[in-house]
Amino acid sequence: MISQWHRFSQEQLIEEAYKRSAQVFSAEDNYDDLFEPHGISKYFFFSGVYYFKHETITPDLIARMSNGASLLTVGSGDGHLERLLCHGFNISQQQIHTSDINIHPRIKEEGFPHYEFDMTKPWPINNLFDYIIFPESLGVATMTGEECTSFRFLDDLKKIEKGIFAENVESRDVEFFLDVITRDAPETVRKYEIIEQALNHVNPQGEIRVKWGLDNLQQRAYVMAKLKRDYCVNFFSNLNNFIVKKEN
Repeated sequence: MISQWHRFSQEQLIEEAYKRSAQVFSAEDNYDDLFEPHGISKYFFFSGVYYFKHETITPDLIARMSNGASLLTVGSGDGHLERLLCHGFNISQQQIHTSDINIHPRIKEEGFPHYEFDMTKPWPINNLFDYIIFPESLGVATMTGEECTSFRFLDDLKKIEKGIFAENVESRDVEFFLDVITRDAPETVRKYEIIEQALNHVNPQGEIRVKWGLDNLQQRAYVMAKLKRDYCVNFFSNLNNFIVKKEN
């Protein structure tokens, strides 16, 4: 089975996710992309298939989880993704850990291991995981109205930002970049602190995958530069996701 998933392209995996979603969910529960519960305007949830379509869930992740890898989702919502992984892709429920500031009743009913906490505060978790995924939650949890971008020395910051992405920048310029943004952009600092907490809860060669919340290039460069300075990590990113991989 593991070699089978490694042979899948992302497009083939998406087709498989659609098929398996239709098999394991009722017609009412098999929503595509976005679901807003009736009468609860404050909350909305994304479907499990959504994260296959946007390459947060990939063939290599499914292959590793089929071989016993563990997963923590931070901001699990109604657990649609977790239920699809478990019931559709036959991943053991005990490998799939869920968390949210308020755990959805559906997750409790299903019996997934779960943690209830505010991700912006110290995490009450002792476990290590092979994958930690932030579906949409990093952006939502840090959306406080505080400044998220520094506009001082903007030309200099943009030049350093490009150098960080190209991995061609002087250490003194990195320190200047970090210092300015730390002073000016509390939201960016908060996002870094959350990612840092997650990094301390992944196994060697574990991965953090952020679907949404680091789309701002200055924020992304700040997180990359600071993690690269203080930890042994690699980064992978595309239009849909930002991935931090721990290396020993």
